Amino acid sequence: MPVPATDMDRTRGRDGAARPVGKEHALRRTLALATLAAALAVPVLPATAGEPGGHCVIRLVATGPGTTKGAVAADPVVESCHDTLEQALEAGLGTPLELDPTASPATLSEQDLAAASGDGISTTSSDVLLGIEYNEYGYYGASVSYYASSGCQNTTWEVAYVGNDWNDMFESGKGFGACDRNRKFEHSNFGGQSKLCTPNCSDYGYLRNRVSSLRWRD
Repeated sequence: MPVPATDMDRTRGRDGAARPVGKEHALRRTLALATLAAALAVPVLPATAGEPGGHCVIRLVATGPGTTKGAVAADPVVESCHDTLEQALEAGLGTPLELDPTASPATLSEQDLAAASGDGISTTSSDVLLGIEYNEYGYYGASVSYYASSGCQNTTWEVAYVGNDWNDMFESGKGFGACDRNRKFEHSNFGGQSKLCTPNCSDYGYLRNRVSSLRWRD
């Protein structure tokens, strides 16, 4: 005699009538629902600082003399990361910006930032933008903006290692804050091949995705 189907072993058809289903089918359905519930319970983590699409602000903290005359060695300290480059620039410069709607990372200049800030961008304050590095050539993709206590008029800034999040990531970059000669190095501590930008490089060529250390005003 067939075993009557219980409520747990029934499903309903389009007409609303309960229909028996096999034990194996019911088990598969239960397991599928449990898997879905577990997946929905996993928290969505925020993007980390080094993930593509992020725009991060780094403050250079002087640690002592650099490797060349008049240079300052500095540690890169991550201050914050943002959804857009404009938000990152506002956070780094410490002032609201109203960039021209037609402005883009490729066209962005010192003059654009000065006009967007209203009061102008100082190259001698504690929030001086030295440069922006991008993880795609042509000034696209994720970006890292570097800030220091002074521009490059009388100072050369050096970062011996960009950090694990951005090592071998940069493909293009721009110089600001009177940093009109900027050099990118293949290895940490300014080793290996290098690329000089005066002040911008839309493509690091051989050093694309191979940059490990930076110098502003070479």
